[in-house]
Amino acid sequence: MSGSSTHSTARFNALVLAADRSRDDAVAQFAGVPCKAAAIVGGVPMLLRVLNALAPVPGLERIVVVGPSAVALAASVPLSVGLQRDRVVRVEPASTPSRSAGAGLHALGVDAPVLITTADHALLTSRLASEFMAAACASGADLAVGLVRYARVQAAFPGVRRTVLRFQDDAFCTCNLFAVLTPPGSRVIDAWVRVEQQRKHPARLVAGILGAGAVMRYLLGMLTLEQALARASQRLGARIAPVILDDPEASVDVDSPDDLLRVEAILAERKRS
Repeated sequence: MSGSSTHSTARFNALVLAADRSRDDAVAQFAGVPCKAAAIVGGVPMLLRVLNALAPVPGLERIVVVGPSAVALAASVPLSVGLQRDRVVRVEPASTPSRSAGAGLHALGVDAPVLITTADHALLTSRLASEFMAAACASGADLAVGLVRYARVQAAFPGVRRTVLRFQDDAFCTCNLFAVLTPPGSRVIDAWVRVEQQRKHPARLVAGILGAGAVMRYLLGMLTLEQALARASQRLGARIAPVILDDPEASVDVDSPDDLLRVEAILAERKRS
């Protein structure tokens, strides 16, 4: 990964986005639960797996969870009980993911950098979170964005369907890990989360971050990752840096029933090895 994991990690807070994107979430329906965050993965509700991974991370203090809704939480006793833990505060989700992220950041304040992840990051580990946080701090950026090289994802999970951002120098998958390191970074995350709604359409995602004028250069393979982030930094008024992670599992989130089955298979293999 870029940066050195030997850097000491600064004091961090964490924000976990845990609201469903729609009322009829496909994963929730497949799993027979009131919300996606309650889907059982490896015997544990998915959101609680994420919190369990974050709990022992050195330097991590408060954790704000935005979502699930009070109605969904009331229908899931394991999730409701599991959220009653030290350092964790739940905030009711807003009408959109970007507004929910804003509400969570507001609840945390600006006294420390903020690690942002999602409830469906079911393979998140304490080690991965720690490495990302250390590299983010070492970047000197306002906002750090986790990426994994697509070749590593493809080699680990042949045929997996992931959103791929293809640049002149390499292709990358996003991995639902962000670090807001300064107040300008917190302003950027609103724009980032808002356009991330287009994550299944890379050209639209690029247009939202870089502007319409850069889309043709992107589609023609004329933009490097460094050029793209430099343009995004200029447009959004904050320095955005990549953290390139080595572990292909960092790119796996649970967007579909197939993803849920894949995560279960990976966890089963971990137990056997």
